[in-house]
Amino acid sequence: NIPSSGQDFVNFEANFGMGRYWDVNVTSGSLNGHVNVRFFYPPAEYNVANTAAANWRTANEPAAISAGYTGLAQLTPYWFKTNDASTYAPAPDLDPTTVNSSNILVLNDDFVGTDALPIHNNRNYVQFDNQITGFSGGTAAFRVTPVNILDNSLVQFRGRKQETVNVLNWLVDSEEDIAYYILERSKDAVEFEQLAKLNNTNSLNYQFVDELPFTNSYYRLRLVSLDGSVQHSNMINLSRTGLNEQSINIYPNPTQGNLTVEFDTDLELNANLRILDVLGRTLTQENIEMQVGKNKTVLDLNNLPSAVYIISIETVNQKFIKRITKSK
Repeated sequence: NIPSSGQDFVNFEANFGMGRYWDVNVTSGSLNGHVNVRFFYPPAEYNVANTAAANWRTANEPAAISAGYTGLAQLTPYWFKTNDASTYAPAPDLDPTTVNSSNILVLNDDFVGTDALPIHNNRNYVQFDNQITGFSGGTAAFRVTPVNILDNSLVQFRGRKQETVNVLNWLVDSEEDIAYYILERSKDAVEFEQLAKLNNTNSLNYQFVDELPFTNSYYRLRLVSLDGSVQHSNMINLSRTGLNEQSINIYPNPTQGNLTVEFDTDLELNANLRILDVLGRTLTQENIEMQVGKNKTVLDLNNLPSAVYIISIETVNQKFIKRITKSK
């Protein structure tokens, strides 16, 4: 059987997930503390997912090398849980960014192995002792990810926008010689400032939240070794553009009265909405405080005569003009 997979052909990442068998033992009627979880799987299923990840690595490594990486690495399998206590759904939950979030556990000491022993009820298994406090969806993922040019110890450095903050994650496969990490930020990708210093905690997986990001932020990571030598990661650019033409939806047009204006923005913005006649005179206006995500406001045009008008949407650094029609 082909395992469920999440693939990113731009960033050269992929996750291949197995199905699940569960055997959960709790000492009370609810999960009110840490519990032991045993995840069962047929050994053949493990091998199918493992092989699929290996084949993906082989097929896509030439393109990754052409893009500037030294190659692709197939990591130790991860167990991951969904963050929102929802049922596991392969399509979104195996997305490379999702599995690389802070909800993963590396299958190392508690991982029982890839062979047929030990066998329990004719199934192999992974057991997590006193690690799970809540029970939701999840599976084991066989992860393929790029190896950066600077050093094989840093497997991945990624960032993502989340509401009003930027979240930075990095993953290493060895911290034997690393003393600490310095996260740097820049507005122009030239002059960098120190944003945070994180000591080596032997956790392999790190996260930092930039609570006051720039509109356009560049990030890089410095790995400082025990001997004082320094290496830099790849650079990440997270741009908060606010509005764009495709994120504005105005309807109905033509309208007989009310006009709905929808926005989708990745920034908290104040916008000034104006209805103008064809001579540029302001007839009505409204100030809107937009939150990150989808926003909607309704303009009352019932008192305006039937004609062609202009709607102007203006923020601190952007302006959009659209033509609308008021009909009888």
